[in-house]
Amino acid sequence: MRHVVRCRRYGQAVTAVVAAVCLAGCYTYAPPAANRPDPGRTFAFEITDVGRAALAAGVGSATDRVEGTLVNVTDTAYSVSVTRVIDLRGRVYPWGGETVSLRHEYVASLRERRLSAARTGIAAGIVTSSVVALVATRGFGVAGGAGGDDSGTGEPNPPSTGSVMFPLTLFPSR
Repeated sequence: MRHVVRCRRYGQAVTAVVAAVCLAGCYTYAPPAANRPDPGRTFAFEITDVGRAALAAGVGSATDRVEGTLVNVTDTAYSVSVTRVIDLRGRVYPWGGETVSLRHEYVASLRERRLSAARTGIAAGIVTSSVVALVATRGFGVAGGAGGDDSGTGEPNPPSTGSVMFPLTLFPSR
């Protein structure tokens, strides 16, 4: 029974990792469709040198990009619920949705996060082919194999001389 629980947990963990990788890879950032961006959408704000200096105390002195959900737009600033900040070295700092005001002159460029159909298709193809390859190479009891009992005698059939199937153990028993 413990083996089943561990397999289920392992499967859930693998599913979560694959889903996270696929979702991250399925989005791209592009210029906003509208002249004035819509609140409620996710954007990446590239920060200027002037912005880095002005935001040093609140966001960080080496901030390259601020990502988050646009809360409000005025003639002078963007109000952003920040999800993460990326510094000049590429390090990512997750945020919990704190609201930050970014003056227009602090923003070098603004890009909207959008679902990419091409990346989604590629990610789905990679995941599907990986699962098919895993099942094909490991067996997992899906395809018939040697050692089964189909003679009706209660004795296992000997393996054929061409190939031998070894049982796959995902978790060693204790």
